[in-house]
Amino acid sequence: MKLFETKELVQFSSDGYIRQVLEDMPGYKTILICFQPGQRVKPCVMQSHTLFYVLEGT
Repeated sequence: MKLFETKELVQFSSDGYIRQVLEDMPGYKTILICFQPGQRVKPCVMQSHTLFYVLEGT
């Protein structure tokens, strides 16, 4: 497992959220998604189990 310094990777855009694939392994992906206030992910069906870990905000 890799460790990531998320504070160094955070990027924001007023055009929409920023999505970065940090690790792509068989069976799972580690993805960093950065939202500005009011931005969100549209409802969707995921192909695997999904965990959201909120670092800041609500």
